[in-house]
Amino acid sequence: MKRYFSSARIVVNPGSKIGKVQRMHKKIYLVIFLIIAIAGAYVFTNEFLIKEPTVENIAVNPKGISFTTTTIEIVAEIHNPNLVGVDLEKITYDIYTLSGEDDWNFLAHGEQEDISIKAYGNSTVKMPMEIDNLNAIITTFDRLFGGSKTTMKVNGSAVIDLKLTSYELPFERVMTVPDSY
Repeated sequence: MKRYFSSARIVVNPGSKIGKVQRMHKKIYLVIFLIIAIAGAYVFTNEFLIKEPTVENIAVNPKGISFTTTTIEIVAEIHNPNLVGVDLEKITYDIYTLSGEDDWNFLAHGEQEDISIKAYGNSTVKMPMEIDNLNAIITTFDRLFGGSKTTMKVNGSAVIDLKLTSYELPFERVMTVPDSY
């Protein structure tokens, strides 16, 4: 069906050469848009997605000692490379040491509430930790006289404040303490 010029607008026959050129231009614009969108997504993911904060400095301050436990305060400077900060409602963690093949012994527990980490900068975080004295002595003897390296596991969770709700993020890290300690 042919369409003819009307007084208010120009109507083109879809099968004509001009109609095919218009459809081809639309496809070219779509391809260009997709290329720009993919390139933009790539740049966004590399530059603006959340990167893992790093711990810059750690200090340990003794706070108290009893027959069964020692309480210390860990002061850590956390560098956040992200454009957004984060508020933690609570962070809870337990530290275990490896004894034998797969026997984890409880060593310490810590928790802290209301932690705020600044956007694109450094934040100082103070976290109390309660150490089990007997397991700390056993771990020290294993390291000094057993000739084995100390393998530790930190197991915990951080409750992230998302303003409208909160999200619990569990974490677990296993590390071997270097010989220099």
